[in-house]
Amino acid sequence: MIIYVTRHGQPAIGDLPPGGNHEFPPGDPILTELGIRQAAYLGEYLKSQSFKGKIHCSPYRRTLFTAQEVALATGAEIYSEKAMQEYVTREGVPDIKTLTLPEIKKMFANIASESTLEDSWLFAGPETAEDVRRRVKPFIDSLFESNDNEVLLVGHGASVGACKAILFAAGGIPYVDEHNWNCSLSKFVVIDGKTTSVELNCDISFIPEELVTSNLLKYGEAL
Repeated sequence: MIIYVTRHGQPAIGDLPPGGNHEFPPGDPILTELGIRQAAYLGEYLKSQSFKGKIHCSPYRRTLFTAQEVALATGAEIYSEKAMQEYVTREGVPDIKTLTLPEIKKMFANIASESTLEDSWLFAGPETAEDVRRRVKPFIDSLFESNDNEVLLVGHGASVGACKAILFAAGGIPYVDEHNWNCSLSKFVVIDGKTTSVELNCDISFIPEELVTSNLLKYGEAL
């Protein structure tokens, strides 16, 4: 089994409130035009790899738009997956207007007909990195038990990092912490629930360097 993991394209954040962190943007923004281009490059790369697997995607707009670009390039179908959603930094449930599954299906043509999602799918916070790993792990375990040959997971910085940490650990492979740039791609080969190799780790070679970002941060700027 091959498991690809990617972070969404650049989100249309706009003005941040005082003290705001662009890596955890407020609300549920769509992608910028640059973010759409990044996702299109990702889709073309996966098309070149003959990717035809399922796309499991956070129900946030920025991840759905990213997944849709990949689906348009590859012909794959998208499945909404709440475990991949954004990290919740503050107490309580985020105060945002989320999309319901009927709204998602209306907006995105490549959503699988059998995709499921409860109406109230947001997690409550505050979450730690360990909390995110705990909520992601049952989903990863379910992938190990599936008959899928390959999948793509589309999430956010924290949920992507959690997936990678779990997949490294599943093979007893020392975790290599590379930055999850927008639409960077990691690739894990898994056999019988064990990661046998990590073939890509936050790869951005398929995106022109001048188009690489981490939300508002451009490639080459200090993290």
